[in-house]
Amino acid sequence: MIKASIIVPTYNHAPFIRQCLDSLVMQETNFPYEILVGEDESSDGTREICIEYAQKYPEKIRLFLNKRADVVYIHGYPTGRHNFLHLLKQARGEYLAFCDGDDYWNSTQKLQKQVEFLESNPDYGIVHTGAVLLYEKTKKTVANLHAHLGLTIPEGKVYEKLLQRSFIVTATMMVRKKFVDQLLEWKIFDPYRYMMLDYPIKLYAAYYSKVKFFPEEMATHRILSESASNSKNVLKMLHFYQSQYELVNFFCEAFGCSPQTRQNINRRYYRMFIKRLAVLGKTREAREYFSKLKELEGGFFRLNRNDIAYFLFIMPVFNTVFRNVYLPILKSRSKTF
Repeated sequence: MIKASIIVPTYNHAPFIRQCLDSLVMQETNFPYEILVGEDESSDGTREICIEYAQKYPEKIRLFLNKRADVVYIHGYPTGRHNFLHLLKQARGEYLAFCDGDDYWNSTQKLQKQVEFLESNPDYGIVHTGAVLLYEKTKKTVANLHAHLGLTIPEGKVYEKLLQRSFIVTATMMVRKKFVDQLLEWKIFDPYRYMMLDYPIKLYAAYYSKVKFFPEEMATHRILSESASNSKNVLKMLHFYQSQYELVNFFCEAFGCSPQTRQNINRRYYRMFIKRLAVLGKTREAREYFSKLKELEGGFFRLNRNDIAYFLFIMPVFNTVFRNVYLPILKSRSKTF
């Protein structure tokens, strides 16, 4: 009987998919597990590599070959939603782990340790680990990602903290499949509405169970120049964060949250919206969020150093300087928004 299923959606990951699959087939466990690979008809040879691995490891890899005609568009952008949902529904394991085709695992003991913990702690629904961040363009790595971001990772009942920030790196996570099944069967939840599906899985499981964190860096998350959650297309990133904000508010309405949590959520997303609206030249909309932020902060608040240029831009006197001087500098430094 399959104990754990690894979900591997991939598209145009030819330079990375071998490293990904190698790290998965080398897992050392005392239980059977499966690797579900969903290939979205890549144009760079990814499909051929996946077929090669499925033939080499037939006892572990189940390969699903999709067509571009199956691609689902959300807010006008192509996504891997059909692929991801299909893999979730095909999984036979009691536990689900995740690894996109451009990520990989660092530990051959990842599956074993996470399954052992969940087997011994039935009140926990998620176990995740530390992560390494790899910037593909520069090859720069950031070890101990959470410490780098200044995050102290909470454990136990973390639902409201998770609403305020998604601190669980998907490639490090294992979740009980029953929570994924319940989420997808939840009548008021639309799995095709939001630009992300891993975040609602985390929120749902965290509401109904506890979350455990292992500090060991068991996975590497690769940052590409263009992906579903990272882009130099400012409008796309604005839409991504607007979708994420809508998702968080959906959970707040469905399950409730404290006034302080709601305030922290609004504070974080208003700042993100102001930055991207400023870059897009949408000063009226940016000022509207600025007014909301001022009201939220009681009329006065301290700007972060990285926010100052964006907030100045929404004032007409600084408009030309920002767009003609500061913004080109940001772009030349390969800043993403």
